[in-house]
Amino acid sequence: MLNSIFILVEHADPADLKDLTLPSNTCLVFKASGNDEARLNTVYRLLLQTDYKGPFCLLVTPAETNDPADQDRFINNVIPFIFDHKYLIRDFNIPFLFSQTSREGTPFITSFQKKMAAQGYDQLQIVQLDKGYTSFLPGAVQYIGPPDTTSPAQSIEAYNAYLKGIPPFPDSFLFETPSISYALQLIKGLETTEEALLKDARYIHSLLSGKEQARSTLQTLQVETGLLKEDLDSLKSYFSFYNEPNSGYRKKVKEISDFYHYEYDILPLWFKQLGHLIKVLMGKRTFRSLFDDNVKKYDT
Repeated sequence: MLNSIFILVEHADPADLKDLTLPSNTCLVFKASGNDEARLNTVYRLLLQTDYKGPFCLLVTPAETNDPADQDRFINNVIPFIFDHKYLIRDFNIPFLFSQTSREGTPFITSFQKKMAAQGYDQLQIVQLDKGYTSFLPGAVQYIGPPDTTSPAQSIEAYNAYLKGIPPFPDSFLFETPSISYALQLIKGLETTEEALLKDARYIHSLLSGKEQARSTLQTLQVETGLLKEDLDSLKSYFSFYNEPNSGYRKKVKEISDFYHYEYDILPLWFKQLGHLIKVLMGKRTFRSLFDDNVKKYDT
């Protein structure tokens, strides 16, 4: 797909998700409401009972209460979804999430961020929507709906209008659908629309395709940067611990190094070779490894 497509599914059965494969850059979205924990449990069982390969993400709506305990319980019930390997991670170690709140919903999001930080996530990528699914951040996501439950034609036409409109284009599109079968019809229609765009307005198709390729490249670079940062943090931790006067780590390393140099390295070569031969006789080393460095040396 030329754009990031999110399919908000109102209802799904395990049979609907069996062998379901979505186009690239397409993600299912399930609702999670603090006022309806039963629905949250239903979605959790749905994902456990199917072999859906993903990706998926959640649209969370906090409970309509001012009790912090209720909000904490809801957040704790949502976090296990994010640990699922199919959950959408758009950037390195940054889960993606829709939040349907008011502009005053910041305390809920702040609490969510803190709890995820405690689980090892640097941050959350949250797109905050109002009750009408309109993004508080202009251009972040364009909601198309509510749908005509008989046909996705209206949604497809709306998508086509945005593609042929005046830039800048929305970064993502959120489509509301009543079922998986409806969503599949919608996706097929969106793909047909993009194919027609390639024929009728090649420059727009090229622009959108280039934008998506740039976003994909940026994601790859962010992942590589994240891995390098982890390696750097690991080295910093190692050297910090190594140089800590009270750790005794440097002393232990020196003792091991001294033992190698003064107790083993000074031994004559014939003595070391005799030791390898004894290992062969004891069955702790293969005979061929004495003559070929490319074979397995030690039996496990």
